[in-house]
Amino acid sequence: MKIEQEVFKDSNDKRPIWLGMNIDRTDHILLQANDIVKAVNGEVDPSTLPFNNRDAYNHITAFLGGLQDEPQAASKHMLQWQNTRSWYDAMGGASNYELNITYSAYDGRTPAMEKYLTALDTLQMKAYHTIIMKSNDIDAEFDKFVSDWKAQGGDEILAEIAQEINK
Repeated sequence: MKIEQEVFKDSNDKRPIWLGMNIDRTDHILLQANDIVKAVNGEVDPSTLPFNNRDAYNHITAFLGGLQDEPQAASKHMLQWQNTRSWYDAMGGASNYELNITYSAYDGRTPAMEKYLTALDTLQMKAYHTIIMKSNDIDAEFDKFVSDWKAQGGDEILAEIAQEINK
């Protein structure tokens, strides 16, 4: 049985495929962003980009070229300008980003998670919404959320996780 599969891959895409799934590095998106920005800036040959990156490159360069030919193009095609500009800015920002990966210490499910996690997730979303949309005192609102989260089952979840990790 052949485990690694090359059938669906772009000739420039070097990521391994195992059981039909791409296996990416944790910094894959940042590396893509860096490659796209380098191609737009003329530092690498765009033909070496994988297909999905080449598509992004083509959109960005077509738009930037259109701006050089017609400086008013951005106001005529505002939605395209917003999408392309935000994409390009994000790629440029991401390409300069220093990756700091934090891995989860525990990936399992505990009985307390089964019991409380749905309600705690809802509590979290409501708290984030309140903090983003309504809060005048972000620190107090977040402290209230943490206190409520712990009281409504979070402490029990944390204790079970600590118990599992320390086995």
